[in-house]
Amino acid sequence: MPDGLTLDKSSGAISGTPTKAASASVTITAPPQGTTTKNQQTFTLTIHKGAADLGTLKVTNGGTKTTTFTYGDTITVSGTIKASGTAPLAAPGKNQAALLLGGTQLTDPVAVAGNGSFTISYKTSEKGIQTTGQAQILTVKYGGSDDLNEGSAACSITLNPK
Repeated sequence: MPDGLTLDKSSGAISGTPTKAASASVTITAPPQGTTTKNQQTFTLTIHKGAADLGTLKVTNGGTKTTTFTYGDTITVSGTIKASGTAPLAAPGKNQAALLLGGTQLTDPVAVAGNGSFTISYKTSEKGIQTTGQAQILTVKYGGSDDLNEGSAACSITLNPK
């Protein structure tokens, strides 16, 4: 059985929560009622990748939670990726996340830790975000892993002139 699943031999019920994408060959052997002859049937059980949920993003400036920045500040976005049921989107490479504004990628991809955590820092004086004083939507895109498809999450920030 794939990791996280068990088969109750008396009832034939498969239960549990799969822990990773995998395929397994499962052979069921049972005698027809009232006989000692055994019948066998082999099935392939496939667990597909789950969709990635980036949850709620934490946006900070120098460790202080905020969504308002001044030109020259550093925006730090962090979060934790876990499995969900949402549809996947295009994103950076496998086990990586990057920060985008609209369709423009603002940062190089960063590695996502084995526990799903990541931190992306972006210096507002570098490029990309205009000092409009209006709310702008930043998106973190995740490139997926062996067990999770791509995913994304968005947060709103305001960047004021210096």
